[in-house]
Amino acid sequence: MLLRIISAEWEIYSGKIEKVMFPTEQGILGILPWHMNIVSPLVNGTISYVSIEESQSSLESFTDKADTLAIAWWLAMVEDDIITIAVE
Repeated sequence: MLLRIISAEWEIYSGKIEKVMFPTEQGILGILPWHMNIVSPLVNGTISYVSIEESQSSLESFTDKADTLAIAWWLAMVEDDIITIAVE
């Protein structure tokens, strides 16, 4: 999967990932490969993701190897194994 985290000013992150979790109005949403297409508003919280390189180099749990990024509300879109998260 490809994860793109963007703001109005620049692209914060772009890379291949194994999984991602982010905060929505209904709770934490986890995305794995070939997740159905969705568009969801986000709430203040933390995005956690595991890049392909990190997942292949370790047998640790998701939280031990996940990168995190604090965000303010905005929007996430999952389409055809591409996750785009627009943040503030």
